[in-house]
Amino acid sequence: MASDSCIDDITVQAKFKDGTIEDVAFDGVACAISTSATDIMSELVKDKTLEEAQEIIDNYMAMVDEKEYDEDLLEEAIAFQNVGRQANRIKCATIGWNALQELIDNEKKEENNG
Repeated sequence: MASDSCIDDITVQAKFKDGTIEDVAFDGVACAISTSATDIMSELVKDKTLEEAQEIIDNYMAMVDEKEYDEDLLEEAIAFQNVGRQANRIKCATIGWNALQELIDNEKKEENNG
């Protein structure tokens, strides 16, 4: 997934098994915000069910959008709580999260069709 506003270009990969995220890895060229947000996300969702990961993603996006969220679910990702105040940094803080959301959506489709 590439950002329109900067050089960020991150590829996120996830290994799913029995409705659980076994592992998440990423690679690419990106700024410190993008790489650190994606790294924290990778650790947060590892060994979580798709539903648990979805709840974490939803809360992270709510936090970035300056809406109500559950701080306890986000652990270290709480470091990005003020990124929503800098519109030009929102894509940096969400690029990896959006990529994982796409992977989860695709996995759910495959589960439903399989």
